[in-house]
Amino acid sequence: MSLPNVSYCVFLSVNSYEVHVFTGTMWGAGTDANVYINIYGEIGDTGERRLRKSNNLNKFEKGQVNSVSVMSSHAHFYVIINTSVIF
Repeated sequence: MSLPNVSYCVFLSVNSYEVHVFTGTMWGAGTDANVYINIYGEIGDTGERRLRKSNNLNKFEKGQVNSVSVMSSHAHFYVIINTSVIF
């Protein structure tokens, strides 16, 4: 007896999340370092994503709001966000 030749294909929708990063106004606020984000959800997380493209040419400066899009194939994310700055 042979088993039928079956192929499985899983389609994951791609979602775009707009992330707004508010940089403080205190002395020393802002960075020229790389900034990363990881968004956690029901079926996993996005993995660390570097926030590269922003609405501001000079990103993450004192008093700025930077808007960045993060694309992911996962859905149903919680509001648990981990950010890191790597110098």
